[in-house]
Amino acid sequence: GARHQRPLNHMLAIVALATPAESMRVASFTPSASSAAVGATTPTVKLLGVQPLTMTFTHAVIALGSDWGPGQLPESLNPFLLSPPVAGSVRWVTTSIARFDPDERWPTDLHLSVGVKPGLTSYEGLRVAADGFPRRFTTPGLTMRAGDVSSAAAAAATNGSWSPRLLPAAPGALELPPDASVELHFSHAVDRSAIGSALQLDPPASGTTLSLSACRAESASCASLSLQGAPLGVGAVHRLLLPAGTRYHPSCGPLGSAVEARFSGLLPFSIPFRQTEP
Repeated sequence: GARHQRPLNHMLAIVALATPAESMRVASFTPSASSAAVGATTPTVKLLGVQPLTMTFTHAVIALGSDWGPGQLPESLNPFLLSPPVAGSVRWVTTSIARFDPDERWPTDLHLSVGVKPGLTSYEGLRVAADGFPRRFTTPGLTMRAGDVSSAAAAAATNGSWSPRLLPAAPGALELPPDASVELHFSHAVDRSAIGSALQLDPPASGTTLSLSACRAESASCASLSLQGAPLGVGAVHRLLLPAGTRYHPSCGPLGSAVEARFSGLLPFSIPFRQTEP
């Protein structure tokens, strides 16, 4: 028996050296990819609205009874590594579940990478193993729609009955008299100076320039468009384009796909008669 003791102890020592030290892992992460994404190594998930990010760890990270809710969370206890950074707050729901909430709706056109901070440790001092990270996310693209159109000249000439949508020159095209202003509504706050320098008419209108200002009910997601210089041609239809790649807000990604609205110049005078059966 004694002569077998040394080889046995030697083997146990080898096994102990070959066994990796225990580490803390992320047991679950939400939101996660749907079953349709099974098989993808790094599936991309779309974030909507103010949807939170949640990490659940295999070990406690904060002590039972710790309350970090109302105060500023120490940076050493923030497990989220967001690229690009997004304004928001982190709190520990339990000792092992952390949650990130964006301050507002997720910025549009974002390609977001979420990792686990490598220096994070459990309450007992175990280092985190960030297997399966970073996770990839996208957010919906920016949208633009034309809202109210106002024209003092058109209203005066028609005793207040003028409507930019009455007889469109093309489907969805709004009539823009020379003095018109139209509200452009976006699905996220925009930098008006960046939008103003990027907007373009297609086809171009010779001698016409575009000017943006604040809407009557001021909002960061609304801009009032007016035409300067030459008016649009009579009956001519133009697309107002915000091209793909436009950087329209510091917290958002570049515009993924062009967005547009359709307008026309003054329509030729016509009197719509109701058709009657013979």
